[in-house]
Amino acid sequence: MHSSHNNHNSLWGTTIAASTSTATLPLSIPPAPQLLPGFSQNPLDLLATAGGSLGPVPSTCASSSAATTTPSALSALTTTTTDKHSDAISDDPSARSSLFRDTCMSDSQHHSILPPVEEVDATLCMPSSSQPLDMSFSFGFSQPKEEDEEQATDVFVNSALVAAKEYAKAPINLKDVLDRENELRRMTGIKQIVFDNLRTKYMNMTPSMKDALRHFVIFPRTFNLRAAVAVAGLEETQLVSMQGMLENMIQTNFITTDKGRYELNEAARLFLYEDPTVMEDTMTSGTTDTSQARFIDHYRTQLSRLQDDNIHKVGWLREEAMALYDAERQNMEFSEYLLTGRQAELREFLSAGITVMRYCVSAGNRERVLRKALLEDETSTENIFLSFGDDGAGLDAASSSNASGNDECDKSHKARLHLALSEAYFDQLKTDDAEKPLLEARKLMCDSSPHCRTTASAGVVDRVLVLLLLSNLRLSSRRFKQASAYCVQALRILSEAGLGRSTFAINAMSNLVTTYLEGDSLDKAKSVANRLLDTLNVMRYTGMPIYADALGVCAMVSMAEENYAEAERQYGTALETVGKWGSKEWTGIPVQHCLDLDVWLMEGLAEAIRRQGRTEEALALERRAAEDRRSRGLPPNSTGTEFFDPASGFQDISPSALVMPKLRHLY
Repeated sequence: MHSSHNNHNSLWGTTIAASTSTATLPLSIPPAPQLLPGFSQNPLDLLATAGGSLGPVPSTCASSSAATTTPSALSALTTTTTDKHSDAISDDPSARSSLFRDTCMSDSQHHSILPPVEEVDATLCMPSSSQPLDMSFSFGFSQPKEEDEEQATDVFVNSALVAAKEYAKAPINLKDVLDRENELRRMTGIKQIVFDNLRTKYMNMTPSMKDALRHFVIFPRTFNLRAAVAVAGLEETQLVSMQGMLENMIQTNFITTDKGRYELNEAARLFLYEDPTVMEDTMTSGTTDTSQARFIDHYRTQLSRLQDDNIHKVGWLREEAMALYDAERQNMEFSEYLLTGRQAELREFLSAGITVMRYCVSAGNRERVLRKALLEDETSTENIFLSFGDDGAGLDAASSSNASGNDECDKSHKARLHLALSEAYFDQLKTDDAEKPLLEARKLMCDSSPHCRTTASAGVVDRVLVLLLLSNLRLSSRRFKQASAYCVQALRILSEAGLGRSTFAINAMSNLVTTYLEGDSLDKAKSVANRLLDTLNVMRYTGMPIYADALGVCAMVSMAEENYAEAERQYGTALETVGKWGSKEWTGIPVQHCLDLDVWLMEGLAEAIRRQGRTEEALALERRAAEDRRSRGLPPNSTGTEFFDPASGFQDISPSALVMPKLRHLY
């Protein structure tokens, strides 16, 4: 039994909401986050199972059946037409065109036939009356004639009668019907007994406890003590009081608990939704709206707290923040769903959480929700009237301003989301799509107000991110001089801000290594690579994906030095690090933001092995890497090293040709 809270269009694409609007659009449901191929086992074990490969992922598609026209319906179509234009409904194209030219008709029965549409002056379509034009929801569509509507209704009814007759002929399994009816009666009886029991316990609760319980329906799944206090409308100082309420609710079988988290059981949730007594209390007190407002505000605050600058400096703090986010993932998703259609608030919510979302949400789902948040709300009344030009000039100036999105803080939120969207494209290796939102973010940041920043360092961090992504962009187009300049500028800003030992500095130095290798500056590349590992050791990041990435950078240097045995060791150690990280019991694997990390390391390991003459082992790893690229929707490896012929020798290969440079991801 699932509650309605479990069916929502989540930020991470795990579930889809049942829409309450009158128009239903087809939605695709992305797969839930799964352990990525290559993370589920030690990648070095692949050498023992060289022949293994991943099979294609099966896909399903819904079949569609075409509607057929019945003889009776066709007969109705040809016999019930009484309109004087019925003769025009024929196979003669000229006859049909004459019918469609009869537009812009006046109220008079005697109207003239207008020339073809392209020759009609727009003024001819204006009503003859001097009354102002009524534009309310007309959108240029003419009302169908009464005779045409009757004809269409007759056709529709006839087709329905045919379907009804076919349905009546279908055999009925009476035993199955009776069994279902008996089961329904049995379950209804059990439900009534359960509801009676819960109602008695509910009525015996104190008013404050009943109020808190009704508010807890907002939680889609589990929640912690602080969230319970916030949604119930209590102060942080009342944690002990809330703890007592929760214990009482556990004893009365409304709530279950596990590992310090709480959850309404399904029977209690259904009771709180359906029981008339509870529904009356809910409507009288306005519980639903209040719950939603408190829920969103609480999780927006939690996201803001996760943006502590120290998560960029200390590894265990980063992992702690990621674990906390992962535990609250479903509540974060539901908050995003509740903000659907409230664009400015949605952007504010996402802007607060974009830092930790980088590590905890897959790039594809980040792209989807960020694109949605950056769309203006085109369904508002203001936008409908503004589309008619001067007719909307009388609108309230404040409403027009809000509709145009000129609020200073909203501009700051948009800048952060454009930057995050660019990064999501980079994480999927969609470099062509990444440039436009990146340049838009840079433009908005120059105009944004400092008082709207979510943290004191946001102005520094966001601008450094722009420089790092611009460096990536230049690397992808092999403009190494510009890429190097952006990295140096980023490092100078970080040093001035006291962030010289941060993950951003590590990313800048990684890109510098690549540019030095491409410029055959091997000594500089080696010096920077050694600083990478030393800095990460001090920051206690040795067990995280960024350390594996840095080891891969050092392996690139070893390859350029033709020290292939050392490169093999470094690539192998990096793969072990990724494998251990991927085995963590996350709800969704945070490392998904760098989909190609393990693939790139496997390809590097294969090349290091090939250079030592172990061709078969290298081919096995390359096949696995190529299969992983296909299964994850990543582009194929374009370095060309997999086609190198060892028989031709290495003397003509430059150091930069051996390093297989990789697009750097932000960690």
